[in-house]
Amino acid sequence: MYLPPHFDRSADAAAIDTLIARDAFVTLVSQRDGAPFATHLPVLARRERGALRLRGHWARPNPQWQDIVGQTVLAIVHGPHAYISPRWYPDALRAVPTWNYAAAHLYGEVALVTDPDALLALVGDLAQRFETGAAPWRLADTEPNVPRMVAGIVGFELTVTRAELKHKLSQNHAPERAAGAIDGLRAEGGAAEAEVAELMALALAARGT
Repeated sequence: MYLPPHFDRSADAAAIDTLIARDAFVTLVSQRDGAPFATHLPVLARRERGALRLRGHWARPNPQWQDIVGQTVLAIVHGPHAYISPRWYPDALRAVPTWNYAAAHLYGEVALVTDPDALLALVGDLAQRFETGAAPWRLADTEPNVPRMVAGIVGFELTVTRAELKHKLSQNHAPERAAGAIDGLRAEGGAAEAEVAELMALALAARGT
């Protein structure tokens, strides 16, 4: 990832965890037949003795799992993003548009999970994490034949060895420009715009510390 010093938050483990908690639907990238191969999937994240680990699974017909062991893979965590218009700056005629965002790149190696009991636990944990409502679905409540469906998946655990976190939030612009962009994003009224505005406000406030 291109990481100018203004935007680099790689050392902030808590901010990385927050980004994953916000959106755990990641893009997992490996090499297959000499070309990049990507799968989009939900993951569960945890830290053990400071190491970040991601768990998830593929559908068995997905070929990514077949040769992924031993590779350095990349999991992309997608954060909020929004267009920044120069019309929001006090000197609008001296600026050009840009795009602000937060994203993380997590590099590491994958271990496959094929044990049926471990796969059942993984499916149950994913449901526990993402099910909502008054009557959430639980694996334990399903019919006896349902657990056999784990034969159709292959699980993985990614141990992260290097993490890059980028917060591109107008830190390289004058405070007056950043403040104007925050107001402009909030006036747009969208959820993504509001998220980016909040991150920008935090970044702007941090300049005075």
